[in-house]
Amino acid sequence: MFSNKKRIILKAPAKTAVLLFLSLSFLVLIYGMEAYAQQSMDPEKRYYFYYVDPTETLLERETFRPLDESTEGMLSEITAHINNEEGTSTHLILPDDVAVLRYVLQDGSLQLDFSGTYRNMSRTREILVRDGIVKMFLQIPGVSQVSFTIEGEALTDAKGSIVGPMHQESFVEHAIKGIDDFRYETFTLYFVDKDGKKLVPERRRVYYKSSIPKARVALEQLVNGPLEIGSYPTVPGNTTLNSVLVSDKVCYVDFNSVFSEYAMENLKETIPIYSVVNTVIDATGAEKVEISIDGRTDLNFGEHTALYQFFHWNQEVIREEEGM
Repeated sequence: MFSNKKRIILKAPAKTAVLLFLSLSFLVLIYGMEAYAQQSMDPEKRYYFYYVDPTETLLERETFRPLDESTEGMLSEITAHINNEEGTSTHLILPDDVAVLRYVLQDGSLQLDFSGTYRNMSRTREILVRDGIVKMFLQIPGVSQVSFTIEGEALTDAKGSIVGPMHQESFVEHAIKGIDDFRYETFTLYFVDKDGKKLVPERRRVYYKSSIPKARVALEQLVNGPLEIGSYPTVPGNTTLNSVLVSDKVCYVDFNSVFSEYAMENLKETIPIYSVVNTVIDATGAEKVEISIDGRTDLNFGEHTALYQFFHWNQEVIREEEGM
């Protein structure tokens, strides 16, 4: 008996068409899988490597595409980049003799352990290193804070206090090269009255590059001197601001030696100090300020004011505005 089903015999042109159709279907399937994989990696999201510029005064950054966006994948990749394990990177955040020895992630808290040579970095370089490394690891899903140890011992600041877990808010602002947009900001600068005893606030609107930290903008305006009648400078006009960094609510300000040479008749000794302190705290929201001269804090400002301390906001030295 013969089946009632018809046999379909493909002629050569029809066979070619079917094969072409199957090939195109396979390509579409492969393309779709690749597109899905790329979509799952969120093409809109940008990741950055950070490194210290040659002057060691600001951070620079470059985009990168993780090979694996999982938590462990990114931990491994960023650590390898920081340690320059392949030896191919010319943009480094750590000095050649410093390395991340190990890391442990638990409940969102990442602990990085560094080699003992980490302590050899200058204070300015170390703060920038901290900022850049924390920024890199906080990009990783599942990492909410980062803490540093040095061969098992907790990292301490210049005063010997333990630097605890760091978050996005730990670093208020650092200059990052490559961001060139401008913005307006109103700063309150603190100059001195004619008697040299009280600070006089002056509000000044400034147009500046957004890549420059607010603390630097405010202090550079302070060095430029007052614009209002009845106010007098507190900082010599030829003072150089070597560096200004904000970390963990502390602002570190380093001037050249000219800062300590200013002498106005009857000027109260601490007025220049609190002129800087109040201006910086007002601009950044920092809670305290350390001032150094050419990197040194083991000096006195004037005859009696030791620089080896943290200075806080001082309301008492501000002259009350009329009508208050």
